[in-house]
Amino acid sequence: MHSFPKTPSIFFGGAFNPPTRSHESVVQHLLKTYPTHKIVLLPSASDNPEAKTLAPFDERVRWLKLMFKDEHRVIVSDYMSHMPSHTKGRLYHMLHALPEDATFCIGSDQATNITTWYEWQTVVSKVKFLVIERNGNSIPEEIAALFGNLIISTPDSILKDSSTELRALLRANQDVSHILPKQLAGEVESIRVHFTS
Repeated sequence: MHSFPKTPSIFFGGAFNPPTRSHESVVQHLLKTYPTHKIVLLPSASDNPEAKTLAPFDERVRWLKLMFKDEHRVIVSDYMSHMPSHTKGRLYHMLHALPEDATFCIGSDQATNITTWYEWQTVVSKVKFLVIERNGNSIPEEIAALFGNLIISTPDSILKDSSTELRALLRANQDVSHILPKQLAGEVESIRVHFTS
């Protein structure tokens, strides 16, 4: 997918390396809270020089599509894979492609680091942000004040697991059924291979 929906959309980016029940719970929260919006998932590109070791992009896209195959309002985008690998500040460089009423969903940890983003002042002036506060991490008032258009959400429904935790369990050959989305239960071994070599 190289273009984005023209309808109201919320963009949720991340490594999804691999996706967890926490990612799933964020999407379910967005679907419930914004019933007229599309939810566009933006996996980060594998060739990002600043990225940690990632499973192949196509695999992460496939996992996300399996997770949300029955949800017509969720779109898994390959947009990030078409940007040059040297591109800094990919969000800044995709501003031209976004619909006018686009909203970006980020975690409070990402919001706290907003001033480290490439061309952050331009980004926050042009994009509406929805910040999900979880794990007790609230966005400081002085950081919130930097955003031009900000919504803060503190839902109880967001799970607290992480991809880091999931990768550790996969490497240790331990049970992951409590953290891996049930739609990926049949993919455990194909996922594990990317994190045990």
